[in-house]
Amino acid sequence: VMAQSAGDYLSVLKAYKAAAPDMKFSLYAIVPAGDYYNAIGLTGQSGVNLYREVNDAYQAVADEVEALFPSLYTFHEDQELNDRYIIANIEQARRLGKGKPVYAFIWPQYALGGQFKNFPDIPVAYWRRILETVSRHADGAVLWGGWELIHDSGQLAWSESAPWWQETKRFMTK
Repeated sequence: VMAQSAGDYLSVLKAYKAAAPDMKFSLYAIVPAGDYYNAIGLTGQSGVNLYREVNDAYQAVADEVEALFPSLYTFHEDQELNDRYIIANIEQARRLGKGKPVYAFIWPQYALGGQFKNFPDIPVAYWRRILETVSRHADGAVLWGGWELIHDSGQLAWSESAPWWQETKRFMTK
């Protein structure tokens, strides 16, 4: 269940739009609601129904934004379930967005909330699979990262030779 009401987000969006009417505004990870277990049916049909209901409550927010940005970070090593998670969340974004673009936030490290506790890098072949799945279902992706989160020590130095980045560049030239 989302922490803020749809009305709270609508108020913020409308205030920003009033202050800057020529700007385009969207929200990260609000619509659709980030959900793993319910979105892919691991909690049964009642969970799938709950996921849809939570998202339906945010339809007015989806109507107000310019694009949808689902958070699709990777929590588990099971690549098939992760594909289902990506697709289910993008499908919700498409349903709610009614033709608006959908840009998936992805991260080349595993996220907390799953089986990992220290943000290890996703193996290159798995990262490629994520890029391919997102490419087939979304309008684009936002690559997030660059922060050392284990010790909260700030920004990481960029590595042009990072395996995930090399694979991303290969993917973009396909």
